[in-house]
Amino acid sequence: MCYKAGCLAYARILLWNSLFVRFQLSNIVLLSFSIIIFSCDSVEVEVEGELARTSSRIDSPFESPIWSGKHAVGVRDFWLEDESRDETLAKEVGGKRSIFIRVHFPAVLDESLPKFKVVNDFEKEQFAFRLGGVSPDIAYRNFDNAFWNVYLNAEIDNRLDAYPLLVYSHGHGAHALWQEIVSADGYELEFIQGLNPAWIADIASHGYIVVSIIHPYGIAHVHSDGKFRPAVSLPKNDFGAHGPIWIKDQRFVLDEIESMNRDPSSFLFSRVSMNQIGVFGHSYGGATSYHTAVQDDRVKAGVDMDGTIFHSDDTNLSKPFALFVRDDTLIEHMFDGEQLFATMHDDTYLLRFKDFTHSSFGDGARLQDQWDFPDSRIGNSDLNAYRVHELLSESIRQFFDKYLKLDTATWIDETAKSPPEISVEKIH
Repeated sequence: MCYKAGCLAYARILLWNSLFVRFQLSNIVLLSFSIIIFSCDSVEVEVEGELARTSSRIDSPFESPIWSGKHAVGVRDFWLEDESRDETLAKEVGGKRSIFIRVHFPAVLDESLPKFKVVNDFEKEQFAFRLGGVSPDIAYRNFDNAFWNVYLNAEIDNRLDAYPLLVYSHGHGAHALWQEIVSADGYELEFIQGLNPAWIADIASHGYIVVSIIHPYGIAHVHSDGKFRPAVSLPKNDFGAHGPIWIKDQRFVLDEIESMNRDPSSFLFSRVSMNQIGVFGHSYGGATSYHTAVQDDRVKAGVDMDGTIFHSDDTNLSKPFALFVRDDTLIEHMFDGEQLFATMHDDTYLLRFKDFTHSSFGDGARLQDQWDFPDSRIGNSDLNAYRVHELLSESIRQFFDKYLKLDTATWIDETAKSPPEISVEKIH
């Protein structure tokens, strides 16, 4: 994946836990992290003994990544209602479970079509809020002119009869850009939708249909009625409690995509290869993907990106599966070690990503560190935020290329060819 970026200089300092202001307002706790922005030709700022360098500024022109695959990428959004299930996580009584999906797909290139915005109006307001009153007209003047190289309402590329399907689930809360409001009634206001458009679009450019799910009340979102819905906190005595709901969400989406594939009026008609299906996710969504792979025969392979797999007792997975983790993750603590691996009876891989944090696998890198800042760093590492997305796209494709496309030219089994930032271990 080849990324471009502007060359103007800026510096941004995030003062973390040691420098935050906590406001206690009745039952609401507001954590406010300081953001300092400089605009000049060249900036070096020392923060607590560490040097932060950046090389563009927040109002410089945004230039979208150029996808590494041969296909242009289209996107379409849908709201799906599961008539068989009541919504049990909402404060309001009644109503069915409504699920938002975003479909990225290989597209016919039509440059007359509108492109997909990087930051929608809802997110833009939240960015301005987090800057503590900085005028969005000054600090974010380019948001309205920032677009991904993804085309709205495009048609599916006809170079192949059908494409493999991947279903993606975000993590719980999906990274609030380090600002959170927690109220006494158990709701967490976390504003950014976890759809990871950069590396998911790159995967689609390589010939995959990728369906991203918004799990209602697992992430803050604007619902189908146009109203804001916050995330609902997980029970402290059982962090896996919402897992069964998310698993049903994934399986329901598979049902709906299967119906679209049979419907002559759908843009997906006969374009989905239903015998080439994979599921993957970050954090809570990764754990969900494990359980869906266990339960649903349509799923042929899965990936969990740094997600603790709750309730794995008495499960048996006889399908290829990969665990993506940080290089400092203690498997025996996070995944219950050998007990979890004992539930997996087919090809099982453990990929360790050097210098990744938990948020590197999600939207945090894209929105917090990757606006148009080519020298943004992930944590204290030398990893550029753009490089993180390249590694995620490539690793996910390498795994699913092998098990869905039956490609024998992947580096999954030839570790000498894997990127230096990734170590690969085959467990089974």
